Amino acid sequence: MFFDAIKDDHEDFLNDDRAGQRLFRKSMPSIYCMMAASMGDVVNLKRFKKRTEREQSAKRAEANRKRFGRTKSERVLEQRRTKRADDLLDQHRLDGEDAS
Repeated sequence: MFFDAIKDDHEDFLNDDRAGQRLFRKSMPSIYCMMAASMGDVVNLKRFKKRTEREQSAKRAEANRKRFGRTKSERVLEQRRTKRADDLLDQHRLDGEDAS
């Protein structure tokens, strides 16, 4: 019974620790992969650096797409509107030559 009580106390601690590890894995997945390697495992640092650089680049690209990106339909619609406005303006010229 005494050992069961100790086991139950430590079980909560282990569960809390595992929850912290899950949060750590979600926030920094590539570093976790490197830290999860045991002493006998060989980690290629070049690949690790490339992976982290790729992840950061993907995050930056996603943020830029949200800030600056437009869908293809939006671009086509804008081109059509611009062409239509230019055509209407050209129709109102008095002579066929450029005014400039």
